Amino acid sequence: MKFLKWLFILPAIGYALLSEGVAQDIPKLDSLRNVVAQAEGKAKIMALDSLIDALYGGDPEEYGKLVVEMERLARRYDSKEHLIKAWQYRGRHFQMQGKYDSLRIFSRNCIRFLEDQNITAGKGRFYNYIGIYQEKAGSVDSAIYYYRRALEDSTVDKLAINNNLGLAYGKKQTMHIAVEYLEQAILEARKRGNINAEAIIANNIGGAYLELSEREKAIAYFKKAMELKENLGDKRGILFPLTNLITNDTSAANLPFYFDKGLRLAKEVRDTYFIHRIQFLNADLILRKQGRYKEALDLLKPIYAYSKQRKIQNYYDVLLVLGAVYCDLGDFTKAEALINELAAASEQEGRSYFNKINPLLLKIYEAQGNYKRYYEVASRYYPVKDSLEHDKSRAQLAYLEYQLDNTEKEKEIASLNNTLQQKEARRKWFTAIALLIGLFLSFLIYLRSRQVKIQRKVAHDLAAMNNELKSVDEMKSRFFTNISHELRTPLTLISTPIRQFLDTQGDSLGEQGKQTLGLVHRNAGKLLSLIEELLELSQLDAGKIQLDPTPTALFFFCRRLFSSFESRAQLKHIDYQFHYEQDKDLQVLLDQRKFEKIVNNLLANALKFTPAGGMVRLMVTSEAASGKAFSGQGISLLLSVTDSGRGIPAEDMPHVFDRYFQTKHKGISTEGGTGIGLALAKELAQLMQGDLTVSSEWGKGSAFQLRVPLAVTTDQQVKRATPVAATEPPVSEWGAPAPGAMEHTQGLKKGKILIVEDNPDMQWLITSILADTYECRMASNGLEAWNLLEREDPSGAGIHLILSDVMMPEMDGYALLERIKAHDRWRQVPAVILTARADREDKLQALRMGVDDFLTKPFAPEELLARVDNLIANYQKRRAYIKRQPRVDDIKFEKTASASQRWLKELEDATLYAIDKKIDLNVLYLANAMALSDRQLLRRLKAETGLSVNGYIQEIKLQYARHLLENKIYRTISEVAFSCGFNTPGYFTQLYRKRFGKAPGDYFQEHTQP
Repeated sequence: MKFLKWLFILPAIGYALLSEGVAQDIPKLDSLRNVVAQAEGKAKIMALDSLIDALYGGDPEEYGKLVVEMERLARRYDSKEHLIKAWQYRGRHFQMQGKYDSLRIFSRNCIRFLEDQNITAGKGRFYNYIGIYQEKAGSVDSAIYYYRRALEDSTVDKLAINNNLGLAYGKKQTMHIAVEYLEQAILEARKRGNINAEAIIANNIGGAYLELSEREKAIAYFKKAMELKENLGDKRGILFPLTNLITNDTSAANLPFYFDKGLRLAKEVRDTYFIHRIQFLNADLILRKQGRYKEALDLLKPIYAYSKQRKIQNYYDVLLVLGAVYCDLGDFTKAEALINELAAASEQEGRSYFNKINPLLLKIYEAQGNYKRYYEVASRYYPVKDSLEHDKSRAQLAYLEYQLDNTEKEKEIASLNNTLQQKEARRKWFTAIALLIGLFLSFLIYLRSRQVKIQRKVAHDLAAMNNELKSVDEMKSRFFTNISHELRTPLTLISTPIRQFLDTQGDSLGEQGKQTLGLVHRNAGKLLSLIEELLELSQLDAGKIQLDPTPTALFFFCRRLFSSFESRAQLKHIDYQFHYEQDKDLQVLLDQRKFEKIVNNLLANALKFTPAGGMVRLMVTSEAASGKAFSGQGISLLLSVTDSGRGIPAEDMPHVFDRYFQTKHKGISTEGGTGIGLALAKELAQLMQGDLTVSSEWGKGSAFQLRVPLAVTTDQQVKRATPVAATEPPVSEWGAPAPGAMEHTQGLKKGKILIVEDNPDMQWLITSILADTYECRMASNGLEAWNLLEREDPSGAGIHLILSDVMMPEMDGYALLERIKAHDRWRQVPAVILTARADREDKLQALRMGVDDFLTKPFAPEELLARVDNLIANYQKRRAYIKRQPRVDDIKFEKTASASQRWLKELEDATLYAIDKKIDLNVLYLANAMALSDRQLLRRLKAETGLSVNGYIQEIKLQYARHLLENKIYRTISEVAFSCGFNTPGYFTQLYRKRFGKAPGDYFQEHTQP
């Protein structure tokens, strides 16, 4: 990155910022050493603190020994404050030694200790150390995160941290943010009177302004840095900003002054690097431009030898300029050798000099008449084939005729060696063969021993990995247990008061109020049920769950479980069957609650994954247990749940009962879920000394079989408890929305909306928000919605907007969106995706299909209304515009969704490019970008979006602002507004609130809430 060219060398930055000067005060150090030698007890700790701080940048070995001594004394006298200070010094020692991996591990341990001790002060230094490690490792984003965490500590050195943040953002090429942090750092340096740090940071700010193409500001900061270094008398420090001025302040009046001053200072401080650097710039920028090639060559030759020996950065630049000078002098052989040396060295180091090397090679080969090589370089260098035609014709001259030099054959080969020589040759052959056999056997032995070592290492690594996986699994289970316990109390405080209020005051509420509170109560119950499942899993792991068998009438109990799902089956028109093939008077000892959870989960899944018109069957039978007859002491209960649903893919079968498992099969629509239910059912079955198995065929259905041994009892006190709630409990009696009550069609409405949502409560909520303004039509999944649109149901005619959830059975929201956008009639209807999944991949998938807007759950009612109003208004404008256009019946135009989407994508790219590059975005710019006239652009845009050109520009700016706000790219509203092309933050806020029903400031409040 260009930015790095203008920075000081990093070690110099670190030492300078953390001390008032680079050079150490030797008399002061000797005085502090005497104080340490004479002090005792806690006074010695304080003396060590002062000496270690003064030694920073000196001898690492002495520094490390003193840190160890300070840490030992702090532990001895139980001084936490000085112990933490010693740890900070130890981290600095790791940095001085370049042991960045040790620095990271040590810093994390220190932070963990401080958090355990509830100590907030001091953590910032360790976060800074981790940031330094991450930056060294190449992870700039992680480094920025830890530097920001460091700034949260009020005791941290903000001068160093702000400088580190500025340099990190400079590496990311985010220069305006880099300048912001560097400006804060330079203010801190001025406040402390640290002139050395102020000079360094001023030079860095100058480099950032160069990247922002603000050369005048950059030169001003370089001059400021040089002035500060002159005030300090730091002659070597002056050379850093001075060389930047030589490179950038290229006015004829200033260059000779800069060169003379720089060369004089470099010689005074005896800095060979800067002497050669300044002489190199003199040869390149002045002598070569003036045609003084031999003088330039005399300067460059010793610089070349010096830089090649040390392999410093200047080596590559010197090779390039030296090759160019030899070209200027006509010595193309030496020029070619130097350029080839540069190509090999830069390629080995991973540096790119491609665009600088090839023009010189072309010049060399053309002058030499080597057109074959000229053509090879030209074909690699020029990106366009037509530009090579001229060079190809010239390259044909490269194939010059050549003559083969006929050499006389040698005379006959000398006569054969005598017999002694032949025997000697045989002996040598036998010796060589024996040696080869020995080497081969040794190699085989080596391979075998290496294989054994590798096998042992693999076994050791596998054991370590297995232990690590167990530890991670235990940590995950502990987390779920802790969070579940924490959530039970607030959920109880939500659901219980609502239930009491509905019981006592329910009659005084209106129908809307009862339905709203009932919605809250039902969903709090569902959330509590999920939490109970998580807790039960953790208790199973800990072995704390015990069976509680009670006498149970098996037939009546199973019949109740079956009946609790009958209403759900009727709603989906499923053939719901119950078969009981045992004595109806049979009584067994059974843990009803655990058995009920297993059966409820199996029935709920069967109904969920079986389409309308399918079949679900619950069968209860038994097998003889332990060889005993049915009339004996026990039975083996066999309960099976069979359905005609979609079945389970073969690749998912081994993982059906794994915790948190979600199918990865591409042909299955996304339907959510936690992956807990079947895992819990399996473990509960095993707790009951039974087993739960599954058989399935993809596309034909599934069959789950539960086998549980049960003891038969004749106890007359049979417990017939009412079953607990199913996995998805029936609708509560308070404010339950009746079927069909959610579709509001009466009265005058502004348009018709198709709401595709499988959750009845969510259907009711969305309808309650939109029904006063729009006519609402419901569909329970994507397939039902598509059937309504495809058969042109009268109730589906005139739909102005489609609002769809993503996770639904039979057909999810993405599949529905793909069909809509490929249909000639419905592709123009705006579509809004409503989802709880806000991942970047999900958004990109929907955007590629042509979604018009996103709304992430949870959402505010006014936000939903604002987005729907805007989309329907644009849709109606588009339809009105199309109707006004004259029809031409004798000409047929091919209109495909893909062509429209490609055109809109090109237009969007052109708009975003103008915003990013700060180009004046107007009608003329877009018309030129799309190769259309102003009127043609307006016509096409009206037909595709219903918007004017200015309206479209405003929409793209607002959508881009939404992306920046949702991803927390900037920290203030002003930054977002200016980045999107708005000149006034207040006007931007007003437009954004009107478009999305939400102010930009709300996003920052969400980000800062705990």
